[in-house]
Parts: sequence; C-alpha cells; structure tokens
Amino acid sequence: MEVLYSVGALEGGVKGRWVVEGTGAAWQLSDLGWHLSRMPVDAKLGRMLIYAAVLGCLDPVLTIAATMSSRSPFLLPFDKRDQANRAKRSFSKPRDKSDHILAVRAYDAWVQAKSKGGRHERAFCQDNFLSSTTLRTISDLRQQFCDVLVDAGFARNARDKRRAQGPDVSNVNSDNWRLVRAVICAGLYPNVVCVCVCVRASACACACVCVCARARACLWTCSSVCMHV
Repeated sequence: MEVLYSVGALEGGVKGRWVVEGTGAAWQLSDLGWHLSRMPVDAKLGRMLIYAAVLGCLDPVLTIAATMSSRSPFLLPFDKRDQANRAKRSFSKPRDKSDHILAVRAYDAWVQAKSKGGRHERAFCQDNFLSSTTLRTISDLRQQFCDVLVDAGFARNARDKRRAQGPDVSNVNSDNWRLVRAVICAGLYPNVVCVCVCVRASACACACVCVCARARACLWTCSSVCMHV
C-alpha cells in the first residue's frame, strides 16, 4: 500500500491508515492507479513508461526500464578495469551526466552494429566491453514493455504505426534529453537522490554523499559516469 500511495495510485484515504474500519475514508484507485493495475510491471517502472508514452519520449525510456529490470550491459574485467571504464565513458556526452542515458546510447550503438551482421556485433561488444547476452535480454524486455503499453492503449503496435500518417506520437520528443531525465525522475520518485559531496578515493574508485527525497543521507560508492563528467 505504501508503494501504491507513493506512485499516486491511491486516493481518498488517510496516509498510514491502510486498513479502513467503520466509517473511515475509503481508499480507491486513482486514474493512474487504474492504468497501473492493468500493467504487469513494477509500479514505478509502469508510471515512468506511461509518462514517457504520453510525453512522446518512449523509445529511450523503454531501454532505461529494460536495463533497470535486467543488469548493466557493461562488463568490468578486473585486469582491464581502466580500459573498460574508458570504453564506457566514450558513450557519454558532456551534458548527459546520467548512467541511464549512457545505457541508451550504448544500446542504440549496439543495435546499429547488430544490423551490420554478427561479425560487426561481436567486434563492437568486444571493443566496448559490452555483454551481447545482456543487450539481447534488454531488447526482449523492451519489446515486452512495449506490448504492455500497447495493450493498455498508450502506444501503437507496429501495424498501426505503418498505417498511421505523420510521426509516431510516442516518440516525437525522444531526442529531448531534458524531458527524458524529467520522466525518469518523475517516474521513479521518491527513489531519487541529490548528490551533495563527491570524493575520489583513488584513480578507479570514488564515492558521494547523497540526500534522498525522504531527507535521509547515504554514502554511495560507485563507478558511475556522473563521477567522471
């Protein structure tokens, strides 16, 4: 119930009083909650996907949701850590500052390499320390999420797209990265943090002190691309 409330899927009751007794205010599904109840996905991911479809930036958010539901496609061999990190950062642009967008750029580049044949795909993955198995899993999950949105009425299937005139309304803003970041934040809220202090512990390790939306401080050690931009 707490999760459903946090994503805006419930309305009408009093926060914290999930079991209604007597004449207390009853909980009911909000409009967003009604749509989420028809989608067999995590509530926060479902909300993020709905926002992306409505705001026209669905394609990159499909990749982000699929990556979050799988694992990172980036490999980090112990004996080639520096090379792997450089390859990873090569997909990032100066203003991105986002591991989510980094995954989108890597996935899109893999799709292009894959379209040229198996030899190009293998060379691309080897040169960029990427897991082709994980990327294929992400591709499958993207399609599954897209099918869920089509069934819920938020996106068109391939046949309807071919018949429709004009641009695909679900992706008219897919190159607007500010909007994509806003959709990620709005969809995953309150699971977001603000980076307050970054500390470099060594050449290959760094940490940051973060404050989450619930005003709780935490120490986060990572190899995020955000630390190197």
